[in-house]
Amino acid sequence: MININLLPHEFRPIKRTPLPYFASGGILALTLAVIGIVSLVNMADIKAANRRLTEHKQALAQLQPVVEEYNAISAKKLELAEQVDTINEIVSDRILWSRQLHNLNRLAMENMWYDGIEVTHKQVSEKKEVFDPKTKAMKTVTEMVDHRVLTLSGYVIPGKDGVASVNPFTLAAEGDEEFSDLFQLDQSTFKDTQFEKVGVRSFKLEYLILAGEKTL
Repeated sequence: MININLLPHEFRPIKRTPLPYFASGGILALTLAVIGIVSLVNMADIKAANRRLTEHKQALAQLQPVVEEYNAISAKKLELAEQVDTINEIVSDRILWSRQLHNLNRLAMENMWYDGIEVTHKQVSEKKEVFDPKTKAMKTVTEMVDHRVLTLSGYVIPGKDGVASVNPFTLAAEGDEEFSDLFQLDQSTFKDTQFEKVGVRSFKLEYLILAGEKTL
């Protein structure tokens, strides 16, 4: 049987080759294979990284006691350094109160006695030079500052001259080089009173402490 195609050439069906489809399928398969390989490589890398991370965590956990001991030693070292600095500061500017009590006993007159020796604080006016930005010059100003004070209180009875006065003590203290280097008389008060039916003069002397950091 003979078939004759009477359609014009441009209307005749075109015979297509399957090669392009095969090529596209091959490229797709190759792409999927590459993606799979890359994914497997990435998963292997991630697994290896997680394994190394676990190993590092285990190693750090094993070293944790050493790290804690080192931190404790470092903290203790800083604490000891601060204590040494504090001790050095105290020792470098310290009043030996046992010595000063000896001086107070040495300077005391035969007709006087103490009934109180204490170290307190009070506000004291001091003058200082400051720069005045308005006049562009230094000026003297008075300000109140906290100051340590040695307070002596007690009684004095009439001496051989018949006078109950503490002035000989204050003059002797002022003239004593060791005592006057550390203490400066700031205020004194007196009152005539009775002590066990004996006429006496009570006194209270306030000395500014010029040095030292220890109190009684």
